[in-house]
Amino acid sequence: MLKSQFDQALRLFNQHDYAAVVAACKPHVQHPMFKLLLATTYGKLAEYTLSEPLFLALRQQYPTNLDVLFNFALVLKLQQRMAEAQALLQQCLTLNNRYHAAHSALAGIYVTQGNFEQAQVYYAQALALQPYNVEYLFGTAQCDFGQARYHSAHKKLTLALAQGVHLPSLRLLSVVLYKLKSTQAMRQLRQQHAEHIKLEPEILLYAGLIELDEKCYVQALNLLEKAQVLANKAWFEIDANLLYCRYLLDADKQILQQIISLSQQVATVEAFYFSANLLETLGQLLQAEQLLDIALPLFPLTPSLLLVKAKVLTRRREFNEALAILDEISKPEGTEMQLDICYQKVQIFEAQARYNLAAEQIIHAGSYVQQVSVLDGLEQDAKRAVQDIQQGVPLRGTHVRKLVFIIGFPRSGTTLLESRLALINNVKILEETHAVKQFYQQLERQANGQNVMAYLANLSAEQQNLLAQDYLDSLQDYSVINDDDVIVDKMPLNAIYLAPVLALFPQAKIILMLRHPMDVCISSLKQRMINLFSVESFAQSYHCYFNLLATVQQQFADKVLAVKYEQLVTDYEQEFSAILAHCGLQQEAKTGSGNSPTMFNTPSYHQVSQPLYTKAVNSYQHYRLYFDFQHQLLQTWCRQLGYTASD
Repeated sequence: MLKSQFDQALRLFNQHDYAAVVAACKPHVQHPMFKLLLATTYGKLAEYTLSEPLFLALRQQYPTNLDVLFNFALVLKLQQRMAEAQALLQQCLTLNNRYHAAHSALAGIYVTQGNFEQAQVYYAQALALQPYNVEYLFGTAQCDFGQARYHSAHKKLTLALAQGVHLPSLRLLSVVLYKLKSTQAMRQLRQQHAEHIKLEPEILLYAGLIELDEKCYVQALNLLEKAQVLANKAWFEIDANLLYCRYLLDADKQILQQIISLSQQVATVEAFYFSANLLETLGQLLQAEQLLDIALPLFPLTPSLLLVKAKVLTRRREFNEALAILDEISKPEGTEMQLDICYQKVQIFEAQARYNLAAEQIIHAGSYVQQVSVLDGLEQDAKRAVQDIQQGVPLRGTHVRKLVFIIGFPRSGTTLLESRLALINNVKILEETHAVKQFYQQLERQANGQNVMAYLANLSAEQQNLLAQDYLDSLQDYSVINDDDVIVDKMPLNAIYLAPVLALFPQAKIILMLRHPMDVCISSLKQRMINLFSVESFAQSYHCYFNLLATVQQQFADKVLAVKYEQLVTDYEQEFSAILAHCGLQQEAKTGSGNSPTMFNTPSYHQVSQPLYTKAVNSYQHYRLYFDFQHQLLQTWCRQLGYTASD
């Protein structure tokens, strides 16, 4: 009889019906099992003055009982009495070192204290005893996440979810995948757990953010709208990014004002930084300054806000004031902030013609990172791309859609050309998206180990046309594209993945932007987003990619128009007319508000938002004393591309 009553009380406890548990336990409080359950329940209800006397009585009566010690520790933890809780849990482990729940509880305390390394030790011991315990796998993944070990966290969360659906693991995995920029893995997660994720605003938020980073603005908008509806409350990350996404699709100043108002309402560092950084990027300097004038008195000496302030001052050409602000960031935390400060100083010193100081900052930035090329795997990818191009595909497809691909090495004038084409009627810009790469990866999966081009060669004309339409349909995730739009895709490194698209779209054209290799070199070294930190790393990457581009020019001679940056900025009308003719476009300006999405995502944006200028031609000359531009590979490509190779 008593056992059945206790079992019923325990079921109520597991159902979180704590009031019913209290009612069920009180008549039998003298029985130790009921007393322990009642004491624990009072702890859950935050009735600590009722809970503690019961636990103390139980400890006196049963000083070595693990259940008493463990549950009392958990209640003490709820009261933030961490030292006392740790002592009781250590006593549990002294009595029985295989008590895995105590190992896990101790780990949890260390997590709350931010001591992830020590927490990992205890989670490891708990997992050694219970290798597939979902809570323990989740806990150790939390520790990995707290230490920015995202790949390790990914593995453990994947193992946890292999045991079954665990919502905390799903939520954390969505953040991990966002940190890793694993777009494809996030999309797979959404498919595999669609029924659960559709009810989780946090997961939808990070799924939306990763699509936003991918510039899939339409898809991001859809996910963020769902997240906002589910959240049903103010949530800055959702609300601000949803407004931002709407702005990218329709650059309406009212939307921008809503973002500013929202950041002022929330009034956190993150909210102020979000809006101020956006305003600075858009060139809305007065509004950015006004917002920073509100934010900085509330959060003085905050590195992220000070950095935006320095950027605003730099764009106003108030260089000494900007340098003074950067020097206020006395001890920037992390490599990223240190690099941001270095490259901001590069911009300032360059604008002041203090090239020796700019060079010092470039070299200084290189000391923060490993001297490797940003283009990891480029050599292997380029070799595979050459094989794709040389193999070719019988042109059975008859798709007539006009596509234009702007390629070249980064910092070669691709953004300048894109900005001018964006002004032409019926042109839809896709700016540095991974659409071509992701389509190539899709074909690889469909080919199932076969070479992609061999796979395409075995398809009928109808099948090739269907694949071409699949590609066009995928572009609707990025922007609203009309049937009569000419799609201009600017992604400098797209030559690595272009062969299948060129085979499927016989009308496609390529604009290959060229620029003096030494100018490209110094321009790349001056930009944080390029991630090339030495002449050597640049030269190797440039050589590798231009070997591929030489093959593209040879194999697709009828599709490729090579345009030199120097000629474009000095003889713009003639060069641009030739480009329009090559692409089958008419010199007809857009009507209305302009092109969307707004173009401000690349390092070149600030330059191309100004009138054409020629000061960047032969800019490497300013840095001849500080960098060795006589690198053999640079000399070779100067000669091959028709540029002078001498100092």
